[in-house]
Amino acid sequence: MLLRNLDPKSGLCYGTRLICRAFGSSVIKVEITSGSHKGQMALIPRVKLSPTASTFPIPFLRKRFSITRSFASTINKAQGQTFSRVGIYLPSDVFSHGQLYVAMSQVGNPSALKFFFNKPLSPGETNYKTANVVYKEVYNRLEGR
Repeated sequence: MLLRNLDPKSGLCYGTRLICRAFGSSVIKVEITSGSHKGQMALIPRVKLSPTASTFPIPFLRKRFSITRSFASTINKAQGQTFSRVGIYLPSDVFSHGQLYVAMSQVGNPSALKFFFNKPLSPGETNYKTANVVYKEVYNRLEGR
C-alpha cells in the first residue's frame, strides 16, 4: 500500500494497493491493483526524508520507499473500493453508525462475504449478531445547531 501521494494523475495516491513486480536499489516496479489505473505499471522511487524538528545535534537524511505491506485494510480505508472477496473481523460491536454497511457493501456477491467473530455463542444462540451502535448524543448536538 502506498503511504503518500506521489503522482495522483497516474493513480499513485495515498492508500493505493500495489503488487511489487521488481526491486531495484532506487526504484520498485509495481502494478496498481485498485482505482481507475488498475493493471497499470508504475515506478516507486526512494524518497529522501529529514526531520523538520531541530532537536537533533547533527542533521541527517534517510531514504525510504513510501510503501508498506498490507494484508488487511480498515473499513474506512476500503470505502469506495470493490473487492471480489471480503472477510470482516468483528471482535466487538462496530463502533460507528453505518460502518458495518460500508464494510459489507465493498463486495458485489453476498456469497463472497465472510464474518469472523472473536466471541463464543451464548447458550441457546445459533447465530452471531452485532449491535448497530448509534451515539444519540452526537445527533442531539447536531440538531441543536
